[in-house]
Amino acid sequence: KEANLPDGLKCLAWIWPEAPTLIDKEWHDRYNMTVLPVVNQIRLINRPDNWNPEGKRILVYANRKKSLPRTNSGFPSFIEAGLTNIQDRRAARRGFAACPSGALWWDGSTSCLPSAGDINAFVLLDVPYGLYELTGAYTEMAASAEVPAIMAFKPEDMAFNRSYLNRLCPSPDTIMGVWRYIHTFPGNSLRQDINRLCKDLSGFLDRNMTWAEIAPIIQILGDLDLCKMAKQGSIIEIKFIKSEILPPDINNSLYYLEGLAEKTVYYKFEEELIKNWSGDIYGT
Repeated sequence: KEANLPDGLKCLAWIWPEAPTLIDKEWHDRYNMTVLPVVNQIRLINRPDNWNPEGKRILVYANRKKSLPRTNSGFPSFIEAGLTNIQDRRAARRGFAACPSGALWWDGSTSCLPSAGDINAFVLLDVPYGLYELTGAYTEMAASAEVPAIMAFKPEDMAFNRSYLNRLCPSPDTIMGVWRYIHTFPGNSLRQDINRLCKDLSGFLDRNMTWAEIAPIIQILGDLDLCKMAKQGSIIEIKFIKSEILPPDINNSLYYLEGLAEKTVYYKFEEELIKNWSGDIYGT
């Protein structure tokens, strides 16, 4: 907020449609901002009864491995969701682009990929993490707002996203608890088996802790230049850069602040999903 924007800047176009709601009034007043939304309206609807995919070009949003098809149903499917090799993603995208009908399984990533062509059906098999992912689909896949986003997930599936984001950006109390725990070890480092670390830390905090929860906390502490981590097999070593036990200001961690922003965006989006479960318009 303290950085100055270029004097000749006329307007800002947000990548995240939710971003203007996260910027306070001071910025709007100081720079006389004009917000240009990428998509004006996105229509969320429940899956229609007897919906038939035959003959359609369908974009299927899936962000969980269990949601991906395991067998060939006979309907052409091109899976780029979950692929880590960009060339494999491009091959799946090109295959779908050349197919008159079929499904492209997509996880929200659109960077450095060729166009998939027009789609005439968009199915949300899992819960997106925010409106920005839907906006990416409508922009990248050349779909108009006339193509509704069909919600094929269940309301209880939202709990998975909340749990995932809470692991990536845990509460300040949990972060401080881990910081206090690692300082119970003498010397300037901690070296321990990961399973033992999870068990001992769970006892110290009086709550179950998994490595998936601990790793982001160590990353936040590393972001604050308090420690650095090395992992070899099942052994984790944490070296202390600063030895003081004073509570760190976690708001100085960009990793933590990014996680907070993602949670804010998702919680707002989740509220809209619940309100619009009957298929109302969700406008930006």
